[in-house]
Amino acid sequence: GVTATPTASPTASYVVPAAPLDVSVKRGRTGYPLTVRISWDPPASTGGAPVTAYDVIVWKARPNGKVVRYGTYLLGPRGHHLRLKLRAGRYRFAVAAENVAGTGPRTARTPFVRPR
Repeated sequence: GVTATPTASPTASYVVPAAPLDVSVKRGRTGYPLTVRISWDPPASTGGAPVTAYDVIVWKARPNGKVVRYGTYLLGPRGHHLRLKLRAGRYRFAVAAENVAGTGPRTARTPFVRPR
């Protein structure tokens, strides 16, 4: 292993992780009103440092067709899925991974999904 001296910057040799892989969105099961489940695989490259968190970014389509940022949800490094309870509407999602060097690129946005 590599030991850093206290004077060294801990992020000097690291880069941000790659985007997570294989993001999918499933509508909730009947009986779980208005939920969606977003799942993904860890990034192929962690940038040399472990992933410390995942950001799940949510956009909502307004009735006028405009898409607005709805919120960001932060998950721990072992979380590879998120179940969200949402109001009726159309949503899309993207996921980014974080490590000590910062937040990596987001995945492509998913197609729109309506929670049921």
